[in-house]
Amino acid sequence: MAKKRPEIKKSMSGAVIILLLFAVYIFSSGKNEDKTEERPTIVSEFDEAEEEKKSNDDTVSQGMEELRVEFVDVGQGDCILVSCGGENMLIDAGENDRGVQVAKHIKAEGIKELKYVIGTHPHSDHIGGIDVVLDRLDCEMLLMPDYERDIKTYNDVLKCAKRNDTPILVPEPGDSFELGSAEFTVLAPDPEDNYGDAINNYSIAILLENGETSFLLTGDAEYQEEADIIESGRELGLDMDVDVLKAGHHGSGDASSWELLEAVEPETVVISCGRNNDYGYPHKSTMKKLDRIGAEVLRTDELGDISLCSDGVEVSMCE
Repeated sequence: MAKKRPEIKKSMSGAVIILLLFAVYIFSSGKNEDKTEERPTIVSEFDEAEEEKKSNDDTVSQGMEELRVEFVDVGQGDCILVSCGGENMLIDAGENDRGVQVAKHIKAEGIKELKYVIGTHPHSDHIGGIDVVLDRLDCEMLLMPDYERDIKTYNDVLKCAKRNDTPILVPEPGDSFELGSAEFTVLAPDPEDNYGDAINNYSIAILLENGETSFLLTGDAEYQEEADIIESGRELGLDMDVDVLKAGHHGSGDASSWELLEAVEPETVVISCGRNNDYGYPHKSTMKKLDRIGAEVLRTDELGDISLCSDGVEVSMCE
């Protein structure tokens, strides 16, 4: 019997050790289970926030039609073709000798009718080709600034509109117009403002919005009118933090003021100008400012036609 005691003691010690190890295992498992129970809560909250953001973006995107803004290369001049939800708008049409090119370009896009044509101001490098466009395509409405001066190109456009029974509207700040799911609001000029002989400052400037995205298109507006554009936007309660700015006056040093750039903080700036133009556009002073604000600069003299698309959430180069 005495010989068996050591075996009994040994078996009892093993049992104690096993029990202790089992207790430790249970205790450790409990702690691990507690930790794994906490993690899903944190991950779940993060996932829910991401899902909510994605859902909000999808909601905006689903409610919006694609907005396409094409800056057509017409050499030293301006021409912008805007399309959204099957509706189309033309802003300027380059010089007198560019009208046929612009009309053909529009038809090549499968467009037969323009809901709006905007002639920003009486300079021929902006409205020179509009008469040809009005003759070759149907247009529901022509928007022009009130500029009672004897300028041949301006008068030619007015006569053409009358010949084609195209209604002419002189818009005022605050006027808004729909284009598919997009909308644009006129910011300037105010018909009561007098800019004297500074024709550029009579440019029709608009804020074009589609969902959360926006484009500020200012014609040839210079510093004086740019200040009015900012003030008008604020008075109308518009969000002037834009995705895209069309640099005024082809990137000239008398446009794209610090005041405007700081007010609208554009991510992208488009400059429409001719290759090796006689004016030296865009001016170095403007390019330095755009570099300092960190904007991406796209130029028609370097890239040709530039097409930007908005899905209501973000703006990107069109495919």
